[in-house]
Amino acid sequence: MKGAQKHDPRGPNYDPIALTDESPVHEVRLSALFLSKYEMTQAQWERFMGRNPSHYRPDVRLSLGTTLENPVESLSWHECVQALEWMGLALPSKAQWEYGCRGGTTTPFACPEIELEHYTNLGEQAYANKFRETIVPETWNDGFAAHAAVGSFRPNPFGLHDVHGNVREWCADGYSEGDMYLSTVQEDPLRPPKARPTAFAAAEATTAKGRWSGPPCATRIRRRSR
Repeated sequence: MKGAQKHDPRGPNYDPIALTDESPVHEVRLSALFLSKYEMTQAQWERFMGRNPSHYRPDVRLSLGTTLENPVESLSWHECVQALEWMGLALPSKAQWEYGCRGGTTTPFACPEIELEHYTNLGEQAYANKFRETIVPETWNDGFAAHAAVGSFRPNPFGLHDVHGNVREWCADGYSEGDMYLSTVQEDPLRPPKARPTAFAAAEATTAKGRWSGPPCATRIRRRSR
């Protein structure tokens, strides 16, 4: 089941802060797929593409403790699509990404919410101290002022790491205000982007899952932006 709803606590994919563009909950059928266990690292991108475009790369942000094992970032949707095609890979659709992120769960997060600090890199005290933020959503300190090296946190039930927080992730679909999320069964749904792609994960053509400086509500499974 894909999507989220906030009206029935006993219904599928209940999320008390679900937004209108995250509904309705509906059935989706997906063909077999492969999803990477980790976010792509800066080292991997540099090896394939010959450069490291990341803003938080180790040679310019030494005080943040980032390494080439941190995820690559500061990339446009078009750059990702072109590079992945050259590698023989592709961005996941929103439906594929949500399936992988959920890991078989039906809750807003793929882990117990009280254990988020073990599963996701969010805005917390390390970030607040480094960037002198006065309003920070979480009180714990995970030691990462910026994004963390991939696999630094526990995986979801499917064995996928960083499905919440760390860096936003592009999806293949364009953003829609809900017209794609129909109540009928869909098979391998994909809405190609129009003029501007959106991002989902984990996160905009559609992006997904929020980032290391954001609050938990921005990293929920169904959260997306553009």
